[in-house]
Amino acid sequence: MVFVAARKPELTIDEELAFPNALLQSLAERFLPFQVEGAVETLINRTPAGWAVMVVNNQGFYKLPPWKSR
Repeated sequence: MVFVAARKPELTIDEELAFPNALLQSLAERFLPFQVEGAVETLINRTPAGWAVMVVNNQGFYKLPPWKSR
């Protein structure tokens, strides 16, 4: 299964993204052998030997994309 998405630079941080949250939650429950909870950013990648998981607790702060910070 392959999903490809792109985000247009003109979208704001509050606008809907390409995939609905319900779809992403369903896929995570079906395919991930773990669950990440809480108000954190996550980056999850499958590797040949297992999983690479990055968890970032930025306490609600985020950087604007380069095209928004000018």
